[in-house]
Amino acid sequence: MNGELGYKFGKNFVVTLEAFNIFNAKTYDIAYYYTSRLQGESAAGVNDVHFHPAEPFTLRLSAAYYF
Repeated sequence: MNGELGYKFGKNFVVTLEAFNIFNAKTYDIAYYYTSRLQGESAAGVNDVHFHPAEPFTLRLSAAYYF
């Protein structure tokens, strides 16, 4: 779960706080099954699940000024 809060000061200035992985879940952003081959493995490759872990709990504060 992610979240975002922002506040606009006047017409030109915005401050935003973003929270990523609020519950610090230990999960994958994506997981997919395909054949890959590392050095030293057979030419046919190995069928396996490849994944990208979710980012840990992170806060991001940003400010923007519009001309």
